[in-house]
Amino acid sequence: MGVLPKTLFSGAEEISENDKNKIFVNNFSESIEAVLSEFSWDGKIVGTIGLTISSDGKKIENGRFIPRGTLEAKTIKMAAADIWVNADETVILSIKLPRAEIFKYTEGGLYSQYVDEGAVNYTLHSVVEGKTPVPILDQEKADWNVGNFCLRQICYISKSSTAKGGVVLSWTVLIFPRAKEQLLQASDLTASPSWPGLRLITGEMALGPKPTTTWRCPVLPLLRSNSEENRTPSGQSLRHAIGAIMRKAGRPDILLDGQSLDSRWKEIAERPQDFKEKPSLIDWPEQAEPESESGKPFYPFLISL
Repeated sequence: MGVLPKTLFSGAEEISENDKNKIFVNNFSESIEAVLSEFSWDGKIVGTIGLTISSDGKKIENGRFIPRGTLEAKTIKMAAADIWVNADETVILSIKLPRAEIFKYTEGGLYSQYVDEGAVNYTLHSVVEGKTPVPILDQEKADWNVGNFCLRQICYISKSSTAKGGVVLSWTVLIFPRAKEQLLQASDLTASPSWPGLRLITGEMALGPKPTTTWRCPVLPLLRSNSEENRTPSGQSLRHAIGAIMRKAGRPDILLDGQSLDSRWKEIAERPQDFKEKPSLIDWPEQAEPESESGKPFYPFLISL
């Protein structure tokens, strides 16, 4: 496993005042894009870090990874038989992915929660050469041996990351031939970023925003506080929090088709003790843990919403 270049973590101990004045947000929803625009964001998919800080500005209460921007402009099509075993071979699933914010990273790492099909714009058609495609309604799925599905996005640090270009994340949107609740009830291991799935689409995104004046971190966190004063914890505390999120990552286990996936799930069900996560190829370096005012170690903050 490699580690990001040390040169990405050189510079001032604290964030510059100019950058600090730009990174406070009212919330982690609509306020995010306005702040990213202050750093010349072009609307393409980007990942950022949101940290909630205490009202006195001394500590970080929680944090999470937040993606924004366009995932894919074109419609993605897959043969239903590649997803659901025994599905009619004429059926095509077409998915129009919404913007990246559909994926919520509530576990404090670089892997999202599952998104049920109801939140996705999709259609099912039976397509036979020379004939008009036949739309398949929800109540007709069973007639075509087509089931429900859910999606998930997994991110990890890419080898494309450089000292000059900054940190780049590889991302994959996986599709699973089960409804979200059915999948979650099947195994506790589904929380792992390496839970097996089928590839829907892959890509890369920048980690941003980049600081305009170098400090000892390649990314600026976006800060949310209940205080009217923009007070921030120490740079060391911020770097430790960012590192805790960026180091909680893993690569997905991608299978080729629904039949292979079913076989893999059965193997895990029979021997869950053999399941292992696939680590990222590039890791975020460990960040020194800050001390509290009492001089004792500042224990890791809670990662949550």
